[in-house]
Amino acid sequence: MFNLTLSPSQTEFQSLPGTLITQVFEVVNHSSTTLTLTPRVLPFRPAGNDGSVSYDDVPASAIPFSLMNSDLKLDQSFTLSPNQKRQLVLKIPAPTPEGDYYHTLFLYQDYSSVSSGSLSSASARVGAHVLLTVSQNETPATSGRLETFFVFPRFKDILFTPLRFSATLRNASPYFFKSSGTLTITKNNLKIKEFSLYPANVLSSHSRTLLCSTPVVPDSPPSPLPCTLSPPFWPGRYTATLSFDPAISTPPVSVSFYVFPFSLILFLLPFLLFFLLLRRRH
Repeated sequence: MFNLTLSPSQTEFQSLPGTLITQVFEVVNHSSTTLTLTPRVLPFRPAGNDGSVSYDDVPASAIPFSLMNSDLKLDQSFTLSPNQKRQLVLKIPAPTPEGDYYHTLFLYQDYSSVSSGSLSSASARVGAHVLLTVSQNETPATSGRLETFFVFPRFKDILFTPLRFSATLRNASPYFFKSSGTLTITKNNLKIKEFSLYPANVLSSHSRTLLCSTPVVPDSPPSPLPCTLSPPFWPGRYTATLSFDPAISTPPVSVSFYVFPFSLILFLLPFLLFFLLLRRRH
């Protein structure tokens, strides 16, 4: 049984052109059998707005990755006994052209079945993403644009179903950034609720669906969850505002939604009709 971990699962670097970067990865074989593994680095591109990636039809990497381990090389197999740990030291020479470079360090089991043009034939694999920004500037300029932002339903009852907030942020710059910010709900200029946006990576020239964060637990990273607000609500006009980290250079955007006492009216309607019938009889 293939039971392998590779950590860290994702690393992010910002570097000057031509700088040499090293990253240590730890691989642990949790299975009960010895595994034959082959390390390989592949470039990827974003696929969709949910953080998915694709390795198909991606140009060959411009970075000559290698391993600094004396007894290990990329594209050459090694064995890992049950419960054994090993460190892989990945050498990353930052290229000269500025921009972003996205790759995954994979460990394949049964690599002999993998051809250079196909990844699906491997029996199993585990990977760790490597995101690299190359820029002469210490803080490269980033900018975003909100593509969509809506509330469903726009006209809401005071009870029953929750409100759902949906938004998509576009990265209009050549460098990835985090979707850091807040979603604030107000009524009559009073803050009703504020959510922290989950700091997901919005990769260069691509879009990402925004999610909210769970409450932060000490010594634990936040987790993503849909942005929702549960009833009951007071009737009236509400405003939802998305505000972003200043580094993203994206202005705040607001949308309005309305809450009505539909269920209360439906509940009281039979009593009102009964009262009117009694009055007509007298």
